[in-house]
Amino acid sequence: MPPRQVIDVIEARKNRSRRHTFLLYGHTRAGKTRFAGTFPRPVFVSEFSEHGYETLVSMNPEAFYEPARAPQVYPISSSGEFWERWGEIKAQVAKDPDKYWTLVVDSLKFYADGFRAASEQAQVASPTRTKGVDRRAVYGDLEMHLRYVMLTVHNEWPGNVVWTALAKDPDVEKGTAGGAMIGGATDKIAPARCDFYWYQQQNPGTGLHEVHTAGFGPYPGGGRDEGKVPSPLTMAHPLLGATYRDFEGALFGSHRVTR
Repeated sequence: MPPRQVIDVIEARKNRSRRHTFLLYGHTRAGKTRFAGTFPRPVFVSEFSEHGYETLVSMNPEAFYEPARAPQVYPISSSGEFWERWGEIKAQVAKDPDKYWTLVVDSLKFYADGFRAASEQAQVASPTRTKGVDRRAVYGDLEMHLRYVMLTVHNEWPGNVVWTALAKDPDVEKGTAGGAMIGGATDKIAPARCDFYWYQQQNPGTGLHEVHTAGFGPYPGGGRDEGKVPSPLTMAHPLLGATYRDFEGALFGSHRVTR
C-alpha cells in the first residue's frame, strides 16, 4: 500500500474538481477558523488584529486534510491589502496549481468593517463635504463592493472558497432571525452567493465545535447537498472536531484511508 501521504494527495487531487463556496458564521470561538483549516490545502487571508488565525497553530495536524501540510496564512491589516495578497496568491497558483486548493477569507465581517471605515473617512476628508457622514451612501458602496469581491473570487479561484463571518443574534422584539453579521443588505445577500451557509457553535455541554448544515433554532443554514450532509455534521473523530473529511464523506462517499 502506498504511504498515507501519497494517498492523501491522490484523494485530494481527485476531489479538487468538486469545488464549492462556503459561508461559515458563528459567534467568537465557535470554531470557524479551525474548521476552515481542515479543507484541502487552504491558504488564509486573515485580518491581522483579530488573530483568529492563531487557532491554526495549536490544531492537531491529524485534523488537516493532509496532516503533513499545514494551512498557510497571509495576514492583512486593511481591506486594501486584500487585493495585494490576492494577486500574490493567484500568481503562486499560476506557477504551481497544486500549491493551494482552498482560499479562506477570515473574515468577511472584518473586511467589510475596514472598507466601511475607509469610506466614512473619505467622506469626512472630502473638501466638498459640508455635512456629516452619509451612512446610506456608505452602505450602498459597501454592498456593491462586497458583491464585486465575492463574484471576483468565486469566478477566478479554481478551488473551494470559504468566507467566515461573525453571527448576529435574533431580535425577538422585531421578530428577526439570527444570521451572518457582515454589513447592510449583504447579511442577506451573501448567503445566496454560496453553495453552503452553515452556522457553527461550541456546544456548551460537550465543548465540541459543531457545524450545523441546516437551520439551527433562530440561525438559518443550508446548502446544495440534497439532504446528504447531516446536521450537525457527523464527526468521524470527535476529538479532532468536525473536518472537511466529514463533509466530503457525507456528500461524496469518500473517506480517508487510515493507518
